[in-house]
Amino acid sequence: MNTSTTPHGTPSTYRYHSCRCRPCTKANTDYGTMRNRLIAYGRWQPHGDLDEVRTHLQRLISAHWSAALITETAQVGHTVVARALNDPTYQVRAATATKLLALDPGQVRPRSLPAVGAARRLRALAALGYGLPALSTETGIPTSVLSAIRRGVHKRVRTSTHDAIAWVYDRRCMTPAPDGRSARATWGVARREKWPTPLGWDDELIDLGEAELAAELDRQVSRMERSDLRSCYRAMLQGELSPLVVAASEGFLRLKQRPGGGSSLAVGKVAA
Repeated sequence: MNTSTTPHGTPSTYRYHSCRCRPCTKANTDYGTMRNRLIAYGRWQPHGDLDEVRTHLQRLISAHWSAALITETAQVGHTVVARALNDPTYQVRAATATKLLALDPGQVRPRSLPAVGAARRLRALAALGYGLPALSTETGIPTSVLSAIRRGVHKRVRTSTHDAIAWVYDRRCMTPAPDGRSARATWGVARREKWPTPLGWDDELIDLGEAELAAELDRQVSRMERSDLRSCYRAMLQGELSPLVVAASEGFLRLKQRPGGGSSLAVGKVAA
């Protein structure tokens, strides 16, 4: 399995991503030793306080920390933030909770972040008609750089670049661009590429890597009722392109093909 975008030196990467590098192997061994010792002492507490973690995450988000930034700085799994914020049954591990609660909204941040969230924000703004020259003027980022990010050329971007794109996204995400030749041309590109608008992206999903996004969509779709899946399918036929709607639609079509239907759905690749 490709672990190039997965934090190393953690037990979860060793167990769930089958990584056998030296840091991950050592982390898994150390975790097992600690677990056995605490169980013997009657002090084993594997899970943290989800309410406390969720409150702290909301505090970080209010201070303009993105899910990507939280994940990168705390060195936790890419779906942790989404699940902690949205899944009331999620059992956050004690070690993960400790890492998240240790984040200070005012602390020094990493110099770069994964580019996927910035690319999706630029694509979503394109779906509203915002072309790169206008966004360049607002962000101060050269058009060529924005174009490369939107096309997925870069795997990582400077944190300052990510923040500038996130800022203009938050500012423009609820308002379509003024009608004109540039806006219509940009809309055409977005339609051809099937880029969802900002309304199609939840804040907790937009920064997830491709594999992590598919896993989170799989989890959400698997909990939907058949009627919800059908509603998503109808919305997709009417032009809705949000990742969740597309994933649920694919699940609905697979469900229709099964004799008697079913409840366990696997999500295919979703365009982002």
